[in-house]
Amino acid sequence: MPIQHSTVTKLRSAAESENYDKTTVSLTEALKSELSGKMFRDVDKFWDVHFEEKTWSSLTKSIWESYRDNGQCGPKNEFTCDMSEKAIRSWLDAFRDRYLNQLLQITEITGNLQPAGERNCTGPLVRGKFCHIEEKDQFDGGLSVRQVDFFIESVEIPDCHVHKWRDVRAVGEVTSSEKKVAVKINQMIRYVREIFYAQPLRRFVHGFCLHEKHVEFWIIDRAGAYSSGQIDVMKDQEKLVRGLASYMLMSDEELGLDPVTSYDDANRCFMTILDKNKAPEKLEVFAKPLARPETIVSRGSTCFKTIDNEYLIKFSWGSGAKENEIQFLNRAKQIPDVIQMENSGKLYEIETHRKSFQFPDDKIWVFNAIDQTLSPGKFDITFSDEPYMKRTLTFVKLTPVGRPLHTSVTVHQRGVTNGILIDLDMSSLRENENEKDLPRSITGTTRYMALELLQAIAQKQTSLKQTYRHDLESCFYVLIVGFRIINAFLPQFEGVKELAWNLRRILFGEKGLEFGSPMDPNILYDPIIKAFDGTIEKLEVYVLDKKNNDDIQTGRRGNLLVRKNSRKVAGRKK
Repeated sequence: MPIQHSTVTKLRSAAESENYDKTTVSLTEALKSELSGKMFRDVDKFWDVHFEEKTWSSLTKSIWESYRDNGQCGPKNEFTCDMSEKAIRSWLDAFRDRYLNQLLQITEITGNLQPAGERNCTGPLVRGKFCHIEEKDQFDGGLSVRQVDFFIESVEIPDCHVHKWRDVRAVGEVTSSEKKVAVKINQMIRYVREIFYAQPLRRFVHGFCLHEKHVEFWIIDRAGAYSSGQIDVMKDQEKLVRGLASYMLMSDEELGLDPVTSYDDANRCFMTILDKNKAPEKLEVFAKPLARPETIVSRGSTCFKTIDNEYLIKFSWGSGAKENEIQFLNRAKQIPDVIQMENSGKLYEIETHRKSFQFPDDKIWVFNAIDQTLSPGKFDITFSDEPYMKRTLTFVKLTPVGRPLHTSVTVHQRGVTNGILIDLDMSSLRENENEKDLPRSITGTTRYMALELLQAIAQKQTSLKQTYRHDLESCFYVLIVGFRIINAFLPQFEGVKELAWNLRRILFGEKGLEFGSPMDPNILYDPIIKAFDGTIEKLEVYVLDKKNNDDIQTGRRGNLLVRKNSRKVAGRKK
């Protein structure tokens, strides 16, 4: 069977700048940039797909009819267009107490409860409960301190003062102002970021924004976000009532929860790994992942280490390429210095919950960074965005664990010279030496890519002949980024600035306008090697001079100490 090569461009976004999430403004701007071109509002069939023809849909209709025919939430909690945020929360609590609590597995019926329709004893039960917090320190397990307007937890979780982000099933934002719609959507997105951080294997998150006369339901996943559009709740409250009731009745699968990760009463963490040839395997892992993303739209690469330190379980949303890491690792078996894969599989596809929708350009909505408003508009989606829609969550069980990696190099490990290759997510397959001159799918981290490759991406080329020069240029950018904070380094590394200027001149010429790849690679290699050698020699001289100075200073201190001791001895003799 012929080998299928990737036909899509695989781009990796670089990490956000340091401290980008330390302020609400900087974090919001980062998330808006991340969701650019991937946020759709008023998507056709949103309500029908997510809220109709479910096992509980007829029950939500009964709840709505009971609400409509029995005085809603009572005279003290009438839903109006001028409700304050406090009044909206009071209405939510009354709705829960009056219509939903009776659907719990064990319920004490009180005079305050209105019948939600006759329910079959085998019918759906309420799985969630409404929650909101009064103080910012009432959430644990996230990246930042957040005060959430509204969220849903499992009814099985006991009431407590401090909540965990890993337990949040759905999230909502409420406001009495129509002008704050964009602000509240931004806020909801920030909460979803916390949820994905605490639940890195989550498929998607349900959210909603309730503001004055409208409610809008959202789905946020690793590919972006899409919504129902604004629904006028003053003309018809049915979708508001049924939507909120639906969140309480949805199964874990319908809420996009992670079925792989579980915790016991002792807070130990387990991964249930599927095996093609035998029963599912349940492995205990360290609860804190070795690696996990802080972003929403990403490959979501997450790594857990087993408690016995034998295995690494890696999860990742694939790049959308025909070839994926599993296929590469299968080919790499028994190759020295490449990590070995014991098991692998596919867990979920983004398309599973998106297959019923179309996402045309006129449904893309963008944020105005200045006045925090929302406006519809065409967005130029590059060819690299499409794979997000087709991503698949995969897992690989790898061994051994604990080999030194480049990210583990510290002052205590500076003698380590051997590492191990673990990440093949962004690889491109090359069968033989003759393929080096063929155009390849453009692969890499955008921040470090050669200008010629970035130009090809801008022109929507799906492939390009890649040369040694592109690698040299990427190496230069890595050096520049690595030493951006040169003031934080020891003085001896000041010479790296000179190296950077020399490399720039070699790669781009005196005027900075040369981008070609000479036929003879030594035209670039020789001066680059010479520049590195020159910098290394200067560093060695600096280190040697410093050592000599230290030795001299040590000798002087030693002589002074000898003189002091001699005087003390002489004084005693007298």
